[in-house]
Amino acid sequence: MRIFPQSRFGQFCSAQAMLRSVCTCVSGILAGLFIDIMKWFCHGSDFAYRFLFLWSFIFGTVSAVFLVLVYIEWNRMGGDKHFHPPAPWSPEGIEEMPITPTVGPQSRWLKVSFWFFEGIMAVSVLCIPFMVWWMYIKHQMFAVKCYLMVFLPLSLFAWYLWRRLKVSIMYDMDAARNNRQLRNGIPHHGMLVLVSSQMFILLGAWVAEIIITINMNLQGGIVAFGAARVVTNLMLIGCIWFICRIERGFSVAIDEKPIEVS
Repeated sequence: MRIFPQSRFGQFCSAQAMLRSVCTCVSGILAGLFIDIMKWFCHGSDFAYRFLFLWSFIFGTVSAVFLVLVYIEWNRMGGDKHFHPPAPWSPEGIEEMPITPTVGPQSRWLKVSFWFFEGIMAVSVLCIPFMVWWMYIKHQMFAVKCYLMVFLPLSLFAWYLWRRLKVSIMYDMDAARNNRQLRNGIPHHGMLVLVSSQMFILLGAWVAEIIITINMNLQGGIVAFGAARVVTNLMLIGCIWFICRIERGFSVAIDEKPIEVS
Protein backbone atom coordinates (compact mmCIF):
# COMPACT_ATOMS: atom_id res chain seq x y z
CA MET A 1 0.00 0.00 0.00
CA ARG A 2 2.96 2.33 0.57
CA ILE A 3 4.64 1.38 -2.72
CA PHE A 4 1.90 1.62 -5.35
CA PRO A 5 0.94 5.12 -6.58
CA GLN A 6 -2.44 6.27 -5.35
CA SER A 7 -3.67 7.51 -8.74
CA ARG A 8 -3.31 4.00 -10.24
CA PHE A 9 -3.53 1.87 -7.13
CA GLY A 10 -6.39 -0.26 -8.49
CA GLN A 11 -4.56 -1.00 -11.75
CA PHE A 12 -1.41 -2.04 -9.94
CA CYS A 13 -3.36 -4.27 -7.53
CA SER A 14 -5.19 -5.89 -10.45
CA ALA A 15 -1.94 -6.57 -12.28
CA GLN A 16 -0.45 -8.04 -9.11
CA ALA A 17 -3.51 -10.26 -8.59
CA MET A 18 -3.33 -11.59 -12.16
CA LEU A 19 0.39 -12.31 -11.90
CA ARG A 20 -0.05 -13.98 -8.53
CA SER A 21 -2.90 -16.15 -9.84
CA VAL A 22 -0.80 -17.37 -12.76
CA CYS A 23 2.15 -18.12 -10.47
CA THR A 24 -0.13 -19.97 -8.04
CA CYS A 25 -1.55 -22.19 -10.80
CA VAL A 26 1.86 -22.96 -12.27
CA SER A 27 3.55 -23.55 -8.92
CA GLY A 28 0.77 -25.94 -7.86
CA ILE A 29 1.40 -28.09 -10.94
CA LEU A 30 5.18 -27.93 -10.48
CA ALA A 31 4.86 -28.87 -6.80
CA GLY A 32 2.91 -31.97 -7.81
CA LEU A 33 5.57 -32.90 -10.36
CA PHE A 34 8.26 -32.37 -7.72
CA ILE A 35 6.55 -34.81 -5.36
CA ASP A 36 6.09 -37.32 -8.19
CA ILE A 37 9.79 -37.13 -9.02
CA MET A 38 10.78 -37.52 -5.37
CA LYS A 39 8.42 -40.51 -5.11
CA TRP A 40 10.17 -42.07 -8.07
CA PHE A 41 13.51 -41.66 -6.31
CA CYS A 42 11.95 -43.12 -3.15
CA HIS A 43 10.51 -46.11 -5.04
CA GLY A 44 6.92 -44.97 -4.53
CA SER A 45 7.22 -44.43 -0.79
CA ASP A 46 5.48 -41.54 0.99
CA PHE A 47 8.92 -40.76 2.41
CA ALA A 48 9.07 -38.38 -0.58
CA TYR A 49 6.90 -35.86 1.30
CA ARG A 50 9.74 -35.33 3.76
CA PHE A 51 11.57 -33.44 1.01
CA LEU A 52 8.96 -30.69 0.85
CA PHE A 53 11.34 -28.51 2.84
CA LEU A 54 13.56 -28.34 -0.26
CA TRP A 55 10.70 -26.85 -2.27
CA SER A 56 9.94 -24.29 0.43
CA PHE A 57 13.62 -23.45 0.89
CA ILE A 58 14.32 -22.86 -2.80
CA PHE A 59 11.32 -20.66 -3.52
CA GLY A 60 11.48 -18.98 -0.12
CA THR A 61 15.04 -17.97 -0.99
CA VAL A 62 13.95 -16.64 -4.39
CA SER A 63 11.17 -14.62 -2.73
CA ALA A 64 13.60 -13.25 -0.14
CA VAL A 65 15.99 -12.07 -2.86
CA PHE A 66 13.25 -10.08 -4.58
CA LEU A 67 11.99 -8.66 -1.27
CA VAL A 68 15.51 -7.49 -0.41
CA LEU A 69 15.87 -5.84 -3.82
CA VAL A 70 12.53 -4.07 -3.39
CA TYR A 71 13.47 -2.90 0.11
CA ILE A 72 16.84 -1.56 -1.07
CA GLU A 73 15.15 0.34 -3.92
CA TRP A 74 12.55 1.64 -1.46
CA ASN A 75 15.33 3.05 0.69
CA ARG A 76 17.15 4.54 -2.29
CA MET A 77 13.99 6.37 -3.26
CA GLY A 78 13.56 7.95 0.17
CA GLY A 79 12.36 5.17 2.45
CA ASP A 80 10.11 6.00 5.39
CA LYS A 81 10.86 9.71 5.28
CA HIS A 82 10.62 10.68 1.62
CA PHE A 83 9.42 7.80 -0.57
CA HIS A 84 7.33 8.71 -3.60
CA PRO A 85 6.58 6.03 -6.21
CA PRO A 86 8.06 6.38 -9.70
CA ALA A 87 5.48 7.73 -12.16
CA PRO A 88 6.49 7.88 -15.85
CA TRP A 89 3.14 9.55 -16.60
CA SER A 90 4.07 12.51 -14.39
CA PRO A 91 6.31 15.40 -15.59
CA GLU A 92 8.30 15.09 -12.34
CA GLY A 93 8.80 11.33 -12.81
CA ILE A 94 7.34 10.62 -9.37
CA GLU A 95 3.90 10.83 -7.78
CA GLU A 96 3.44 12.88 -4.65
CA MET A 97 1.90 10.85 -1.84
CA PRO A 98 1.33 11.46 1.88
CA ILE A 99 4.13 10.02 4.03
CA THR A 100 2.84 7.72 6.78
CA PRO A 101 4.29 8.70 10.19
CA THR A 102 6.59 5.95 11.51
CA VAL A 103 8.89 5.30 14.45
CA GLY A 104 12.55 4.59 13.72
CA PRO A 105 14.86 2.21 15.63
CA GLN A 106 14.57 2.62 19.40
CA SER A 107 17.49 1.65 21.64
CA ARG A 108 15.23 0.48 24.48
CA TRP A 109 13.53 -2.19 22.38
CA LEU A 110 16.71 -3.14 20.58
CA LYS A 111 18.22 -3.96 23.98
CA VAL A 112 15.16 -6.08 24.80
CA SER A 113 15.74 -8.10 21.62
CA PHE A 114 19.43 -8.44 22.56
CA TRP A 115 18.43 -10.11 25.83
CA PHE A 116 16.23 -12.58 23.94
CA PHE A 117 19.06 -13.42 21.53
CA GLU A 118 21.45 -13.75 24.47
CA GLY A 119 19.02 -16.18 26.06
CA ILE A 120 18.80 -18.24 22.87
CA MET A 121 22.58 -18.62 22.67
CA ALA A 122 22.95 -19.26 26.40
CA VAL A 123 20.26 -21.95 26.58
CA SER A 124 21.67 -23.62 23.44
CA VAL A 125 25.02 -23.99 25.23
CA LEU A 126 24.05 -24.54 28.86
CA CYS A 127 21.50 -27.28 28.11
CA ILE A 128 24.09 -29.47 26.39
CA PRO A 129 25.96 -30.70 29.54
CA PHE A 130 22.68 -31.87 31.12
CA MET A 131 21.61 -33.54 27.88
CA VAL A 132 24.99 -35.26 27.52
CA TRP A 133 24.81 -36.55 31.11
CA TRP A 134 21.38 -38.01 30.43
CA MET A 135 22.55 -39.57 27.14
CA TYR A 136 25.51 -41.10 28.96
CA ILE A 137 23.22 -42.69 31.54
CA LYS A 138 21.11 -44.08 28.68
CA HIS A 139 24.30 -45.46 27.01
CA GLN A 140 23.77 -43.37 23.88
CA MET A 141 27.49 -42.90 23.28
CA PHE A 142 27.29 -41.87 19.61
CA ALA A 143 25.05 -38.94 20.52
CA VAL A 144 27.35 -38.08 23.47
CA LYS A 145 30.36 -37.84 21.15
CA CYS A 146 28.47 -35.69 18.62
CA TYR A 147 27.31 -33.24 21.27
CA LEU A 148 30.66 -32.97 23.06
CA MET A 149 32.93 -32.90 19.99
CA VAL A 150 30.75 -31.02 17.49
CA PHE A 151 27.63 -29.31 18.82
CA LEU A 152 29.06 -27.84 22.03
CA PRO A 153 32.06 -26.18 20.30
CA LEU A 154 29.85 -24.91 17.48
CA SER A 155 27.27 -23.57 19.92
CA LEU A 156 29.99 -21.73 21.82
CA PHE A 157 31.27 -20.36 18.51
CA ALA A 158 27.77 -19.16 17.59
CA TRP A 159 27.49 -17.45 20.98
CA TYR A 160 30.83 -15.75 20.36
CA LEU A 161 29.68 -14.56 16.92
CA TRP A 162 26.48 -13.18 18.42
CA ARG A 163 28.40 -11.23 21.07
CA ARG A 164 30.60 -9.69 18.38
CA LEU A 165 27.58 -8.79 16.29
CA LYS A 166 25.81 -7.26 19.29
CA VAL A 167 28.88 -5.14 20.07
CA SER A 168 28.94 -3.98 16.44
CA ILE A 169 25.26 -2.96 16.54
CA MET A 170 25.73 -1.16 19.85
CA TYR A 171 28.74 0.66 18.40
CA ASP A 172 26.54 1.91 15.55
CA MET A 173 23.84 2.94 18.02
CA ASP A 174 26.40 4.99 19.96
CA ALA A 175 27.81 6.42 16.71
CA ALA A 176 24.31 7.49 15.65
CA ARG A 177 23.80 9.35 18.95
CA ASN A 178 27.11 11.19 18.54
CA ASN A 179 26.82 11.90 14.80
CA ARG A 180 29.72 9.62 13.85
CA GLN A 181 29.93 7.38 10.80
CA LEU A 182 28.32 3.98 11.25
CA ARG A 183 29.99 0.71 10.32
CA ASN A 184 26.78 -0.77 8.96
CA GLY A 185 23.20 0.28 9.70
CA ILE A 186 20.80 0.01 12.62
CA PRO A 187 18.12 -2.70 12.21
CA HIS A 188 14.61 -1.79 13.26
CA HIS A 189 13.66 -2.95 16.74
CA GLY A 190 10.23 -4.24 15.69
CA MET A 191 11.64 -6.98 13.50
CA LEU A 192 14.31 -8.02 16.01
CA VAL A 193 11.90 -8.14 18.98
CA LEU A 194 9.42 -10.25 17.01
CA VAL A 195 12.01 -12.73 15.73
CA SER A 196 14.00 -13.00 18.95
CA SER A 197 10.95 -13.56 21.18
CA GLN A 198 9.55 -16.15 18.78
CA MET A 199 12.85 -18.05 18.56
CA PHE A 200 13.30 -17.92 22.33
CA ILE A 201 9.86 -19.44 22.91
CA LEU A 202 10.59 -22.15 20.34
CA LEU A 203 13.57 -23.24 22.42
CA GLY A 204 11.02 -25.05 24.58
CA ALA A 205 10.05 -27.17 21.57
CA TRP A 206 13.71 -27.98 20.94
CA VAL A 207 14.25 -29.11 24.54
CA ALA A 208 11.08 -31.23 24.36
CA GLU A 209 12.29 -32.85 21.12
CA ILE A 210 15.60 -33.79 22.73
CA ILE A 211 13.88 -35.19 25.83
CA ILE A 212 11.52 -37.33 23.77
CA THR A 213 14.24 -38.69 21.46
CA ILE A 214 16.51 -39.53 24.42
CA ASN A 215 13.67 -41.40 26.15
CA MET A 216 12.90 -43.28 22.95
CA ASN A 217 16.59 -44.07 22.39
CA LEU A 218 16.51 -42.49 18.91
CA GLN A 219 20.14 -41.44 18.58
CA GLY A 220 19.66 -40.35 14.98
CA GLY A 221 16.91 -37.97 16.06
CA ILE A 222 18.99 -36.67 18.97
CA VAL A 223 21.86 -35.82 16.62
CA ALA A 224 19.54 -34.32 14.01
CA PHE A 225 17.87 -31.99 16.52
CA GLY A 226 21.25 -30.95 17.92
CA ALA A 227 22.54 -30.15 14.44
CA ALA A 228 19.35 -28.24 13.64
CA ARG A 229 19.84 -26.05 16.73
CA VAL A 230 23.39 -25.15 15.71
CA VAL A 231 22.43 -24.42 12.11
CA THR A 232 19.44 -22.34 13.23
CA ASN A 233 21.58 -20.21 15.56
CA LEU A 234 24.26 -19.62 12.93
CA MET A 235 21.68 -18.73 10.27
CA LEU A 236 19.92 -16.41 12.71
CA ILE A 237 23.16 -14.53 13.37
CA GLY A 238 23.93 -14.40 9.67
CA CYS A 239 20.50 -12.97 8.87
CA ILE A 240 20.85 -10.22 11.49
CA TRP A 241 24.28 -9.31 10.12
CA PHE A 242 22.86 -9.27 6.59
CA ILE A 243 20.00 -6.98 7.63
CA CYS A 244 22.50 -4.59 9.22
CA ARG A 245 24.40 -4.51 5.93
CA ILE A 246 21.21 -3.83 3.99
CA GLU A 247 20.52 -0.84 6.25
CA ARG A 248 24.02 0.56 5.64
CA GLY A 249 23.76 4.17 4.53
CA PHE A 250 19.99 4.27 5.11
CA SER A 251 19.26 3.62 8.80
CA VAL A 252 21.64 6.03 10.52
CA ALA A 253 19.53 7.44 13.40
CA ILE A 254 18.45 6.13 16.78
CA ASP A 255 15.67 7.11 19.20
CA GLU A 256 14.12 9.59 16.80
CA LYS A 257 10.60 10.81 17.39
CA PRO A 258 7.85 9.60 15.01
CA ILE A 259 8.61 10.74 11.47
CA GLU A 260 6.04 13.35 10.54
CA VAL A 261 4.41 13.86 7.16
CA SER A 262 6.67 15.67 4.68
